[in-house]
Amino acid sequence: MKYFLTLLIISGFLLAYEIDFAEAKKVNGIYELPIKIKAEEDYVALQFKIKYDQGLKFEGLEWGDITKGSLNALNDKIPNEIRGAIASATPLPREGTICTLKFSGSGEVKIEEFLINDKSAKLLKEKVVLKKK
Repeated sequence: MKYFLTLLIISGFLLAYEIDFAEAKKVNGIYELPIKIKAEEDYVALQFKIKYDQGLKFEGLEWGDITKGSLNALNDKIPNEIRGAIASATPLPREGTICTLKFSGSGEVKIEEFLINDKSAKLLKEKVVLKKK
């Protein structure tokens, strides 16, 4: 039994969901910041909470390639906070872009929480700083 529990715990770490910020691009004065996923097992839902500095203005969100055919929700009513959710009746793609966040200004963007099928995702890069050059 002891070995079974150890194997179960280790397998939980191996079957992870990895979330990462891709490199931000600046298009017409707006930063486009993609969030990517790489999953080792199927999932049908995810939710996230993102916080950003007051020096940034949220300009919108574009859902990514993995969200086709899913239900998507966005809440940006709380200042300096974005909450999003995706749900699907069938498994979503294991790799791709979840969404692209759009900001003007400069400051830090941080993933506060990211859940996939009610499990915490592994964040490869928790925050990114968008600076005017």
